[in-house]
Amino acid sequence: MDPQFKGLPGDDETHSRTRLLIGPAGLERLGRARVLVAGLGGVGGYAAEALVRAGVGTLILLDRDRFEPSNLNRQVLADRTTLGEQKVDAAARRFAAISPATRVEAVAEQVTPENAASLVARFLPLDAVIDAIDDVP
Repeated sequence: MDPQFKGLPGDDETHSRTRLLIGPAGLERLGRARVLVAGLGGVGGYAAEALVRAGVGTLILLDRDRFEPSNLNRQVLADRTTLGEQKVDAAARRFAAISPATRVEAVAEQVTPENAASLVARFLPLDAVIDAIDDVP
């Protein structure tokens, strides 16, 4: 193993293909990135998992919901073992199994027009925010 990758999310060769595409500097940048994903349903769940698999270093997950049977057919994070569980907790567990080097912060809070700015501000600095919320006007 090349010492320059020691301690990065891809140091176990998990991200060797990504490294071929974006190079060592790009992989290092991903490993330092902080991304907030608001909403872990059909869109947010897939987006968050893709970020973990890409090698993002810190992922902040924000969703107040629990998994229910109607989620099973369309949400990647939903399965029979996660029914009734907070989406952020199930996601954090799954992501730890995929990439233990990724730091995951699970926040089971509802985003409203009144608190959206303050919720995001709590986690600054951020490199990106993904809005995958389906119930805020």
